[in-house]
Amino acid sequence: MPVKFKAAFYCGLQYLIATLLLLSVSTTAQSKNTDSLRLAALVDSMGHHSNRDTNCTFCDLALNNFTKPHIIKKYPTLVSTAFQRANNCLLDKYGLAATLPLLDRMGKLAKQNNSIELQAWYLNLKGIMLFEANQNDSVLPVLLQSLQLFEKIKTSKDGLSRTCEFIGGVYWKIADTTKAIYYRKKALEYAEGIWWLKDIMLTDLAVQYTRIKQHDSARYYILESMEQSRKYNRGLGIAYITLLKNDYALHADDATLELDFQNGVNESKKVNGVRLIFWGANDLCEQFFKSKEEEFDICYTS
Repeated sequence: MPVKFKAAFYCGLQYLIATLLLLSVSTTAQSKNTDSLRLAALVDSMGHHSNRDTNCTFCDLALNNFTKPHIIKKYPTLVSTAFQRANNCLLDKYGLAATLPLLDRMGKLAKQNNSIELQAWYLNLKGIMLFEANQNDSVLPVLLQSLQLFEKIKTSKDGLSRTCEFIGGVYWKIADTTKAIYYRKKALEYAEGIWWLKDIMLTDLAVQYTRIKQHDSARYYILESMEQSRKYNRGLGIAYITLLKNDYALHADDATLELDFQNGVNESKKVNGVRLIFWGANDLCEQFFKSKEEEFDICYTS
């Protein structure tokens, strides 16, 4: 089959699948729970399709299901997630400039429907895009405004935690370590009760303290992360990798470092067959394990 016809075929097939799924989601729901489950499934599908959605057709069609006033009123978090998925697709395929009309659309919908939560998520996403564009002077005011709205409604712990996390990241980038750690701790506080988010925030704090060579504090948050991971049987491999980075910074002996590494590998193998994503520690792999081909390969294997 010629390449151009093959591309057209897959594009048409993709459009058909998207249309069928969207028709299914658009069917009148029997109950609130059914409606929310279908929308959640559609958001999930937007994530799964993003890599194969060559021109973002699926995400664009899917997004139409999240712009109705009653949906925005009932499910602002799902609506914001749908916009984030569509934004990520455009960003990956066409670059930063292509996301601007979508962001504008999200902001207008938030205002038209008087949705404070959607407005907060819009500002959150806008801040991330400004950060990507290296417009550092504009990022903090936008994110702080987002945080102010999330604090006003107090209904989205996820939004509060993630916004604080990102504000901390911005302060870290401009070398304000004190404020960076302050906002990362606030992010951890807001994540209480959401185990997977709490684990992310614990690991973030461990990494921050490792970078500024406060290794006792880093180890504290690493161990907290490990306890959290063991409790829910997830993410323990990443905790061991953070421990390895901290031990390396402390100039631990090779036996300790290799034990940390092997524990990370073994725990990562337990999660959905994933071997190990070394999450920023590839330089460590290269320095310590380059003579061991198997371990070195694992560093780059997802």
